[in-house]
This record gives sequence, structure tokens and C-alpha cells, in this order.
Amino acid sequence: MSLHRTFLLTAFGAILSVWITSLSAIAGTIDTVAGTGQPDNNGGAGVATQVNIGAPFGAEIGPDGALYVTEVGNHRVLRVDLTTGQLTAVAGCGRQGYSGDGGPAMKAELNEPYEVRFDKDGNMYFVEMRNHIIRKVDAKTRIISTIAGIGKPGYGGDGGPATKAMFKNPHSIALDGRGGLYVADIGNHRI
Repeated sequence: MSLHRTFLLTAFGAILSVWITSLSAIAGTIDTVAGTGQPDNNGGAGVATQVNIGAPFGAEIGPDGALYVTEVGNHRVLRVDLTTGQLTAVAGCGRQGYSGDGGPAMKAELNEPYEVRFDKDGNMYFVEMRNHIIRKVDAKTRIISTIAGIGKPGYGGDGGPATKAMFKNPHSIALDGRGGLYVADIGNHRI
């Protein structure tokens, strides 16, 4: 019998792990793997079930096997080591804003990160809905950079550099494995 693990993100700041057997979805169990149920920022590291998580949203298993989660309410991207149960912030200092390009991802100010994805080289990408941008964290250097968007809402930039493009509340992203990145721009009703 094989087990499949599914993650549920709750609006109450907890990440639940659901174990489901391949024989029956009803026979599964549910466990909290991160979060206390409280949204207020009480630090960005420690035992995952003792760290508050403010409005978890996007989740992705990274190339290292850890669970990465965007934390909309506390403006961070979190990493949960599913083996040790430890949680660390990997992007965002916990302050709302737009700063940090060219520096360590941990010192950057973010504004409502919504989705997180990884490319084949382990680089991390995420959407910042309220900054209207897409950011990248280099896998080797941990340096953060804006790769698309200008940081202000609008529409424009087709056919030009991605860093000159304008989005209005980008929400989700997808990588195609060939270097293409797709953005669901909900405010402009476009991909």
C-alpha cells in the first residue's frame, strides 16, 4: 500500500498534512505540520508547529524535499523541513514593502507573496500580488531580484522586457520547464 501526502492550507494559519492511502481517500489521517492557528508573526524559525503563520497560501515541494509556503499575512516565504519539523523563513523579513533587490532574500521587504515555484536549477520564484511583481531567489547565492513587473499596478509591456511589464494583482505563476514563466494577472484578466 502506498501513501500520498497532501497539504491543506487553512485561513487560520496552520498547514495540515493529510496522509491518504492509495486504496481509500477516506482512510487517511490528518496532522498539523506547521502553524499554531494564530496569524501574528512570532518569529521566522523554530519548531514548525510552534511558529505562527499569517494566512498561508501557495505551497510547493522544493527540489530539496521541503515544503515551501507563501505567507501572505506576514509577507514571507517559509520552508518547512518535513523530516526534522523545523521551519525557517527563506525570503522576506516580515515587514510589508518593496525592497531588497540585489541583496539577501531574508532581508527583503515583500508585499503579499501568493505563489511559489522552482525551476530545474532550484531557483525559487514567487508572485507578490500587492507589489504587482514576480521575484526570483537564486538557488546558489540566495540573492533576490525582481524579474517581472515595475512595482505599480497597470497594464502594458507586451513584446518588451519583463522588468518593464505592468501587472495588476498577479496571483499565480507556472513554469514550463523550458524557461517560460506564465503569470495569472487577475486584475487585467490576462495570462
